[in-house]
Amino acid sequence: MFRNVLPDNIDIFATTASDYDESSYACYYDASRTTSSGHWYSVNWMQDSDKEDIEKETLQTQFTITKNLTTTSHVQEYGDLSIGNLVVGQFQGEKEAPPQVASKVPFKRGAPSWEVPLDILYKKLAAATSDQAKKNIRAEIDNLIEKRSHLETIVKKIVTRVSLSREHEERLIANRPQRLTQLECHHKLVKAFSRHCFNFGKNPYAMKHAYILANMCEDGLDADDTIRTMRQVCKSITVTDRIE
Repeated sequence: MFRNVLPDNIDIFATTASDYDESSYACYYDASRTTSSGHWYSVNWMQDSDKEDIEKETLQTQFTITKNLTTTSHVQEYGDLSIGNLVVGQFQGEKEAPPQVASKVPFKRGAPSWEVPLDILYKKLAAATSDQAKKNIRAEIDNLIEKRSHLETIVKKIVTRVSLSREHEERLIANRPQRLTQLECHHKLVKAFSRHCFNFGKNPYAMKHAYILANMCEDGLDADDTIRTMRQVCKSITVTDRIE
């Protein structure tokens, strides 16, 4: 959302957990709550904020520390990098409490963001003790995998119908856009896909395919025509298909 898009002269400094072509990663799986309670990038910068004097530490120093600690993805910075010279406390507030150093609990590599729901199910399966519980969890896994396959089929159908040739179809799926220039088109397609097909907020796996929508816009496909195709293809989707 920032790469080759965010200007460097509008007083905005942004950092991201990963590069444009990769996912960020979860961490700290909590078996009692059956969820990952942390995220490599955000945990690193929050722990840094706890232990450093944020009224002296600069945003750039914190970014560098967080980037070096986050080994599962490539942390990035964008925009007006001179803002990195300002201290963290100007944005997170004054801190009168003494520094807090987190316990040395080692990070365990979690799953990519869009794989977290499936990863949690496999962890629940490994921890299950009864045959019935294992059977139920396996059924959940099969159902989730089936929905993901269905999502991929829907995306493929949309691409096939809007593409201009077989080569164009392959390019839309295989390539990742180097720059987003057709932002209005991209905004329309993302909203339409969420409304008529799979809601990005409720289907993390759908995010894995979001770059295809950007490719459609960057290749000059008409947004309104593409949305009409989405509506037609996604008519077959039921409410239960839409939610992971």
